[in-house]
Amino acid sequence: MAFGDFVQGGFTDNPASPWTVAFTGNVVAGNLLVAAFGRATNSTPTVTDSQGNTYALARSHYDVGNDYRLDVWTAIAGSSAACSITVTAAGGSAEFTRAEFTGPFASSRLDVVNSAIGSGVNASSGNVTPTDSGVRGVGYHG
Repeated sequence: MAFGDFVQGGFTDNPASPWTVAFTGNVVAGNLLVAAFGRATNSTPTVTDSQGNTYALARSHYDVGNDYRLDVWTAIAGSSAACSITVTAAGGSAEFTRAEFTGPFASSRLDVVNSAIGSGVNASSGNVTPTDSGVRGVGYHG
């Protein structure tokens, strides 16, 4: 696999809170893990996983008019093993996406980010210009 290739992921609609979702296969040490989710509140969540990896907030976007918040969190897999991600946050319905990308990402897991509120078939978060060549983009729409 080339640097930054997608390995595995999934989507869960309306999981119970706290929301715990598992990767279908073992994650690989050094790979990037992404947890993206939306919910009807502006509360700050906690994100943990069954491996004890440390998650960092990549981007949070709150839509005041609709009282809806989207978050994207990342971690580096510490071991090659099964992994379940748990998000604890206030709020009603949620969508939860998780993904794993090949590494290594430990030195620089996040380049640039952007977000915006939009609707319809042409919703856009705007442009971003990566500073590194050969990187992959990750997007989340709630």
